[in-house]
Amino acid sequence: MSPKAYRWVDEMREIGRTFEGEGGWHGGEEGVFGRVAEVYRFVAEGTVLGEERTEERVRGKTAEDVAEAVVEGLEGREKDMGGS
Repeated sequence: MSPKAYRWVDEMREIGRTFEGEGGWHGGEEGVFGRVAEVYRFVAEGTVLGEERTEERVRGKTAEDVAEAVVEGLEGREKDMGGS
């Protein structure tokens, strides 16, 4: 998932709009699928995983490493925002 996380951002939003429009389920931009889209966006833009290429992957080969990379990205974001 991680090398192609950017592709899932719009996909999740579209699924949410479809569920909302066709099924009356509130899962659009502000619902669960919108939030899942933001997770994918962060993986793609806020972690080293977004720099990986499918055929040359180093990071994100296991769920544990994906979680570690997300934590690293969150820690980096916190430092950029002046946190400790």
